[in-house]
Amino acid sequence: MSRFKTILASVAAVIAILCAAPPQVRGQTHVQWASNNACTYEATCSFSFGSNTTAGNLIVACGGFNNGTNAPTFSDSQGDTFSSAIARFNNSSAALVCYYAANIHGGADTVTCSISGSGYCIPAAEEITGAAASSPLDQTGTATPSSASPSATTSGAIAQGNEIVIGSGMDWTGARSWTAGTGFNNSVSIRNSSCGCSAAMESMTLTGGSGTQTATFSIGVTDPTAIAVMTFKGASSGGACSPSLALLHAGRCD
Repeated sequence: MSRFKTILASVAAVIAILCAAPPQVRGQTHVQWASNNACTYEATCSFSFGSNTTAGNLIVACGGFNNGTNAPTFSDSQGDTFSSAIARFNNSSAALVCYYAANIHGGADTVTCSISGSGYCIPAAEEITGAAASSPLDQTGTATPSSASPSATTSGAIAQGNEIVIGSGMDWTGARSWTAGTGFNNSVSIRNSSCGCSAAMESMTLTGGSGTQTATFSIGVTDPTAIAVMTFKGASSGGACSPSLALLHAGRCD
């Protein structure tokens, strides 16, 4: 019996070390894009993900739009709660907003861009796995450069090493083809012939990054643009003991 207690004590000691370790942050992963390149001057414009979304994931949606009175908002068919990540900002000919929905319900999902009083919306959305379920938004930044390689940088340093960086951009003066910047390995470019305009989103997952983060695009010509960059924190895991392990730690076998 004493040998059995010794084994239990050894196992409990190992568990205690593992449980005392700080929570680990999982890296985020791009799942899929959804977008619409044929929105007309209207009150709502919808677009669907090609595959069912997964419960607990993150959706980030951005919409470039014309300089009307009202900015777009986002909702979806799953009833997820969308919060503003980037409020309306614009230069003389381009405007942009971005929203996100954390800890989504999952399933077949259609996202809707809505503009009170109608307008053009050039929307896209990304599904991401591995993001924090609560308050995932960390840093943001905006810029309105007239450039063939427009960019924006976050206003502050990221809070943790593993975050996903998402960039978005809008060009109201031309239906340009957008190319993602260095390091961004997921992107979508939307060219809308109805308004003769274009928009894009891009993302990359950091592994051990730090400091401010920059989103850069290439559009081939110098145009006035609206550019946004956002970072989202990863979910943490580990660092907690279950009740059964706690009993082992106490050297008991119940």
